[in-house]
Amino acid sequence: MSSLPSVMPRLERHEPRSVRIDRLAWAAGTCIETYGVRVGVRSTEPRLLDRLEPHLPPDWKPGESPVVDQLFSLWVDPSEAEPRRPSRLYSGRSRRVRTRDLDELFVVLESEIRQGVAAAAKERVFVHAGVVGWRGRAIVVPGRSRSGKTTLIAELVKAGAEYYSDEFA
Repeated sequence: MSSLPSVMPRLERHEPRSVRIDRLAWAAGTCIETYGVRVGVRSTEPRLLDRLEPHLPPDWKPGESPVVDQLFSLWVDPSEAEPRRPSRLYSGRSRRVRTRDLDELFVVLESEIRQGVAAAAKERVFVHAGVVGWRGRAIVVPGRSRSGKTTLIAELVKAGAEYYSDEFA
């Protein structure tokens, strides 16, 4: 799992253990901290955490505690039979995606982590914007959803800019 710590995360606030998602067989977990927000990810399949690092926000560092502010859970069908049941991503107790495509699962996880960190960070303000680097400077393209930020950022990257984000700055 590269530089990610192997720690089973848990939320600070005490929720009843009878919550169905907490009774699942979580096999592996990790904790990180970014912008003052403690984030935990747990999975029923340890190999999934090997794919996690590229989907983490910039400037993350390994968490020092299993207690987290936000908890994400990746459930994968443990059976060997085909077709497998769709995998699921939970943010807290809320299901965010149900899919057979693990790449899609990680795209949604990355977005959920970034949105959660942006909402919970106390010492930073995040802007809904695309960002690229160009000749030692940043180009920030703020805008509403579906206003063309991602398309513009993609074109700037094709022209040689360094990609940072198409969601938050």
